[in-house]
Amino acid sequence: MTEQTEAAAQIVVSVGNEEVVVADLQTRSEYDIERHYGSGSKVPSGYSVKMIEHGGSMRLKGNRLDLNELLFYQSEAEIPSGRDGQGKEVGDPKPATITVLHMNGTTDEYYEVLVTTRGFEFSEGETAETSYEWIAMGSSFD
Repeated sequence: MTEQTEAAAQIVVSVGNEEVVVADLQTRSEYDIERHYGSGSKVPSGYSVKMIEHGGSMRLKGNRLDLNELLFYQSEAEIPSGRDGQGKEVGDPKPATITVLHMNGTTDEYYEVLVTTRGFEFSEGETAETSYEWIAMGSSFD
């Protein structure tokens, strides 16, 4: 009989020098793989990875309006100068890093994380939750 274990992790989102602990995090990595066939072959003779996409969602307990200051540009002064700031406007997502510290001491990181969707959930007489969907431009395991 196989033994099943449940592993937990500490999830931290970093934006600049600020860190936020996240209650729930879902991640996904999608790989677009193309098969290559030799002349007249019906089975693949090789493959190539054409694209890797990272993304997911995170949920925090409470009505966390304060995170808007960390995850979105609030003023022109926050927008990087030069090429890094081209096309960016107040209200656009700010790049962040998501670090997952596993209980065995290893970490996974997602870089240049950008929020694509944000939302709030409220229940009468219950707690509020803040949620975000995100994409990442890279990870520590690419």
